[in-house]
Amino acid sequence: MSEQQLFDYLPPVLQRVNELGRISWLEQPEFDRARAAYEQVLQELFPYICSEYGLSRWEKMLGVSPNAMDTAGKRRQVVLLRLSEQLPFTIRRLVEMLALVAPEDQYYIELLPAEYMLRVRLSLIGKSYFRTLQDVLERTLPANLLLDLDLLYNRYGYLVGMTHGELSALHHHDLREEVIE
Repeated sequence: MSEQQLFDYLPPVLQRVNELGRISWLEQPEFDRARAAYEQVLQELFPYICSEYGLSRWEKMLGVSPNAMDTAGKRRQVVLLRLSEQLPFTIRRLVEMLALVAPEDQYYIELLPAEYMLRVRLSLIGKSYFRTLQDVLERTLPANLLLDLDLLYNRYGYLVGMTHGELSALHHHDLREEVIE
């Protein structure tokens, strides 16, 4: 898409004046810089497409402290998760929030109304989002519900297909708490 030139904004009768054509040609770089700055500001408004600068501004506004090891993608997901906090709290809304962190088959939600408890289990794939999810749920969960949030650790049924040699290469901690491909 070609950028419109400043000269094109002049009425046809003024386009025939050589001095105005020359002035618009000389002023064009300034208007191009202003247009680029405008487009950059627009981009920073949207967490999906913002730059590193915009991402750090979003984190500062939302009070998010990123880890030094976090990638830009993870930081973006944390910002989007924080932005998804909306009241009233519903299970459907919780599913939408969890979808930002983990695929649908990587967590489960159980509401126990008799115990006034919400049980949420997150897969090991989403382990790096655990603390952020806990903070979000503690802020948005109704005060009369207890939160039981934990990880879905590896279980025997998942490991049963592995050989003894494959299992012996891993430590006990890794067998339980790390994603095994």
